[in-house]
Amino acid sequence: MGSNPISSTMADSLPGRGDHPSRAPDDEALLVVRLAARFLELGVDARHLRMFLVGAQREAGVLEQALLPRVRDDDRSRRQVRSQLDELVEAGSRLRELLLRRSLGGLGD
Repeated sequence: MGSNPISSTMADSLPGRGDHPSRAPDDEALLVVRLAARFLELGVDARHLRMFLVGAQREAGVLEQALLPRVRDDDRSRRQVRSQLDELVEAGSRLRELLLRRSLGGLGD
């Protein structure tokens, strides 16, 4: 994470903090903080990190709308939906990266 400390505001916004300060943050929440800290180290202002949260929430809403009608009470359908969700998350991640790199043009060349 480097020499920049994680702000108490950022740490308080972790799941398991803020509303429920007695709960410890999980591994994913700690990874979020580490990645956010790296953005700060690389010169991206904290106020710009919100776009990642908003984007993820919107993407989750779309995937939920697509997959929720397929969920049934049986384990088999839940496994199928989970598999489809995993595939969609992976495909979305790859698509997002490709579109971002194309949008940046020759910046990375």
